[in-house]
Amino acid sequence: MTPEQWNALQNKQRLGYFNITAAIASLGLSLAGWLVDWAAGGIQQDRVFFVAGPGASNLVAQVNASGRFSHGTNPRSEHGDYTESFRQGTHRSLQLSFTTDGRRLDADLDSFNPSSGIFGFLGHAGEYLLHNLSRKLGGSGKTNPYNVAFRSSWECK
Repeated sequence: MTPEQWNALQNKQRLGYFNITAAIASLGLSLAGWLVDWAAGGIQQDRVFFVAGPGASNLVAQVNASGRFSHGTNPRSEHGDYTESFRQGTHRSLQLSFTTDGRRLDADLDSFNPSSGIFGFLGHAGEYLLHNLSRKLGGSGKTNPYNVAFRSSWECK
């Protein structure tokens, strides 16, 4: 990422990037060799798109080996080519969605994980409905990065 690309981001996009990369790092996963995929959407306030660069770590293998994710599939209508999905956590749920070759990643952080019991399912359903209502009323319809914050990772120590 160039300084110009970083400077062009809004604060909510920066916070989204910090939250997502902090969530990934907190689970001991390595993004070594992974690059922001600007062609796929880059850094948004609620997700970051990555592409594996030369010599990139095998992130799918890391996720599988961690034993901390539930595996599922995403409907193509909602996630395009990112059909292999892994979710972690109940609240501040990290979702890593990969293309079938494992070389492109759509990483997002939701407030709730729909596959973690009734609390997670209802929380995610409410979040989904609020996002759709927000879009219809002219809002962004995206997860607020303050609500899923990994604030301890926002400051230098």
